[in-house]
Amino acid sequence: TLTETAAVEGHRGQVTALAYSPAGDMLAAGDSNREVNVWVRGSWEGRVRGLWQNHTTRITAVAWAPSGDRLVSSSLDENLIVWSVSAPRTKIQLPFAHKDGATGVAFIDEDHLVSCGMDSVLAWWNLAAVPEHK
Repeated sequence: TLTETAAVEGHRGQVTALAYSPAGDMLAAGDSNREVNVWVRGSWEGRVRGLWQNHTTRITAVAWAPSGDRLVSSSLDENLIVWSVSAPRTKIQLPFAHKDGATGVAFIDEDHLVSCGMDSVLAWWNLAAVPEHK
């Protein structure tokens, strides 16, 4: 029979998105309270916790860059935000990426994303052309 082997608590809202890092050592989870947390696999301690709350509504998807140092989140607030695990206060924001909300996102390589949304559009993004913010 299938049994639960661990449970992680710490989100303040319903968990709505999750993805393991490419190395499988971290789990990113986004929630209905606009927050993305990163948990260390095994110990389940917060690697990044309580810092990534720049969306204004529910997180719809999270995805890792191939290096495992960047994470992107999409939200119904129409924005995509690229976060840095090694510099957690640094981000790249792509405002108004999808009218009526972004529903999915994936890294193609370290500097390129593809996203989709409620506007029925698939959009490709070049992160090298966008400045980082602290």
